[in-house]
Amino acid sequence: ERSLILDRQKEGINKALQKGVKFGPKPAVDNEKLQQIIQLLQAGRNKAEIARELKISRQTLYKALKVNEVEIIRHIQVPSINNSESKEYLCQI
Repeated sequence: ERSLILDRQKEGINKALQKGVKFGPKPAVDNEKLQQIIQLLQAGRNKAEIARELKISRQTLYKALKVNEVEIIRHIQVPSINNSESKEYLCQI
C-alpha cells in the first residue's frame, strides 16, 4: 500500500514539473534586488550596510553575487609611498 502512495506522489511531482511548477522557497534576491546591490556597491557602500538596508543576510548577499557571477570593479585612491600623490587603482570586490 505504501508503494502505491509513493507511485502516485511521483506521478504528481512529474506532472507538476512538466507544467513548470518550481519547488522550494522563493529566492531572497530577485533581479530587482540584485540591481540595487550592484548600484550600492558601485556607490562605495559596504556589503554589511547593504545587507542591513535590504533586510537580507550578508551570506545571502555574497551568495547572490557569486551565483550571478557579478564582478564589481570600483576605483579607489591609494596613497603612494611618498604621500605626495595618490594613484588610482582598480580594485575587484
